[in-house]
Amino acid sequence: MRSRKILIVATDFKPKEGGIAEYIHNKARFLQLQGENIAVLAPHMKNDKQFDKKCGYNVIRYPLKHLNLHNIKTPFNTKKLLLKLYISSRKFNPDCLFLPHYMEISHLCMIISIILKIPYFTTAHGLEVSTNRGNLLNKLNRKIFFKYASKVFCVSSFTQGKVVKLGVKPEKTITIPNGIDNKKFKPINSSEIKERHNLKNRKVILTIARLIRRKGIDKVIESMPKVLDKIPNTVYLIGGTGPLENELKNLTRKYNLQDKVVFLGHIPEREKTRYYNACDVFIMPSRELKNGDTEGFGLVFLEANACGKPVVGGRSGGVIDAIIKDKTGLLINPLDTDEIAKAICSLLMNKKSSRKLGSIGKQRTQKKLNWSSITFKMRKEIENSLNL
Repeated sequence: MRSRKILIVATDFKPKEGGIAEYIHNKARFLQLQGENIAVLAPHMKNDKQFDKKCGYNVIRYPLKHLNLHNIKTPFNTKKLLLKLYISSRKFNPDCLFLPHYMEISHLCMIISIILKIPYFTTAHGLEVSTNRGNLLNKLNRKIFFKYASKVFCVSSFTQGKVVKLGVKPEKTITIPNGIDNKKFKPINSSEIKERHNLKNRKVILTIARLIRRKGIDKVIESMPKVLDKIPNTVYLIGGTGPLENELKNLTRKYNLQDKVVFLGHIPEREKTRYYNACDVFIMPSRELKNGDTEGFGLVFLEANACGKPVVGGRSGGVIDAIIKDKTGLLINPLDTDEIAKAICSLLMNKKSSRKLGSIGKQRTQKKLNWSSITFKMRKEIENSLNL
C-alpha cells in the first residue's frame, strides 16, 4: 500500500482524556506508524503544545472559540470555523478526510470534501445511529452525512445494521471493531491499588464507565446482596463519573452496601490498567433504553480481557461482538439481577473457569483486536475506495 495524506478532523482530542480522544489518538498514531501521512485538525486546549510535540504525527490546532457547538445549526452561521477548516485542509492538501465519529461540525466537513473534491470516511460507534436524538435538521444532517461517506467503518454488526437502516448501501459499510494497545493494557502488578483500597483477601468486581443508565451499574448494585450471601468478602469498585452518580449512591445506601460498594470517581487514563489488574471480574451489563440508546461495542471489555480478566456484559447492542459468549466472558440478561448475581458468583468461585476466559480474551486482543491489525484493515478499505 502506498502512502496517502489523511486529514483527521476532531472536536474532542488529546490531551483531553476520554474515549473519543483516545480513539482518535490511537487511530492517528497507528496510521502514521504504518506509513500514512497523518494530520489531525483539532481545537486548542490546555497543554496541547506539549502533547503535539510528542504524539508522532502532525497536529493542526484551531481556536476553541470557533467551535461554538451550541450555535452550529446550519452551514451559514459558522463562517469562521468553515474558513479555518478550509484553509487548514487546503494547506495540508489531503487525499481524503477521516471523520472519527458524527460531530456537530460534520456538515462543515462535508462542504470541505465537496470543495476540495476529496472523499471522506467515518466511523459509526453506536449512539449516533441507535437513538432518535436531535431536531429534524440534525437527523437529516446525520442521515446525509453517513449516506455520502465513501466508507462507514462500523464498530459492531449491531452498529452496521443501524447504519444500513439510515439508507447507507450495505457495500459502503464494513464492520471493523475497536482495538486496544497491548503495550498499555496487559497483566501487571496491582498491589498499590489493592493497598490503596484495602482489597487484600477480598473478591473484587469492577466497572469502569460513565455513570449513565444504559451501563447497568444500578442492576449490579441491586444484585450485590445476593452475591454477598454466597461470597461475603466481595467488594464492588465503580470507576467513573456521570449524571446517575447520586442515584447510584442512594441505591447503595438503600441496600446498606456502603462498605461493599466503592465509588472511585474519575480514573485517570494512566491508572486504568492497574485497576483492571486489581479486579477478579469486570462487569458492565449494558442494556437498551426506550429511546434506543444502546452500547455500540464496549471497548472496556477488551481492555479488561487484555489484562487477563474475565468479563460479564449484557446481551444488548454491540456487546455481543465485544464478548465471545462463554469464551472470553459471559453474556447475561441485563435486567435480571438473579442472572447477574449468578454470573458474578460463578466466576468468583471457579478460578479455573475465570482464568480460562481471561486467557482466551487476552489472546484474542493480542492477535486480532490490537490497534495495529485493526488499523491495517482500515487502511486496505481506504485504499480500495480511493482506487475505485
